[in-house]
Amino acid sequence: MKFVHSVLFVALLSSVTAFAAVDLKAADSDKDGTIDRKEAASVAIISKNFDAIDLDKDGTIDSTELAVFNALLKDKDSDGTLDKIEAKGLKKIAANFDAIDADKDGTVDSAELSAYFAKK
Repeated sequence: MKFVHSVLFVALLSSVTAFAAVDLKAADSDKDGTIDRKEAASVAIISKNFDAIDLDKDGTIDSTELAVFNALLKDKDSDGTLDKIEAKGLKKIAANFDAIDADKDGTVDSAELSAYFAKK
């Protein structure tokens, strides 16, 4: 599953350039705590990449999935992971990097980030 998450995000991030982080509240017009496809239409980057961002494939993007997407916007080499250098601009991820890196490979991927953000 980790490999699938990484492949999806590599494809996603290779098409993304210098976008600002997306705020869930700004796109969540019905205020239910998620972004569905209709709401995503108002945010081009979310609409275009909805299927890759919706990690659990439930048809909505929740705060955890959006946090993973926003973090992986810092993936400068488009490998679907963040290393310590890429994570430097993300204060909480940088401070907790070693704990988030569950497999201790020196990078954090979408699955590891999902687990981290789900605990918050």
